[in-house]
Amino acid sequence: MKVTVTIDLTVPALKKHWRQMRGAARGLTDAKKSVQVSQPAGDPKRLVVGFSVPKARQSDVVDGIARQFWYWIEDYGTSTIVFESEPRRTRRSREA
Repeated sequence: MKVTVTIDLTVPALKKHWRQMRGAARGLTDAKKSVQVSQPAGDPKRLVVGFSVPKARQSDVVDGIARQFWYWIEDYGTSTIVFESEPRRTRRSREA
């Protein structure tokens, strides 16, 4: 399951914030190579990290994700957690 966490910092992002984002995500992911940190153009106080987590109900994992980032990230302001929707499987109809 793919998760994207956006953190709005209280200060412009420094290299330490990038490392902290990567570290927080690596502590949660089931695939270390899936961790990707980025910064939206024109927003120096925002960092975004995408990573995969083991499949689970979103309500079961969202608090753990929020706590992990709150604990790891210095100058934490606010956060947003988004779960990527899974592609729907289509059922094949049985033909008689």
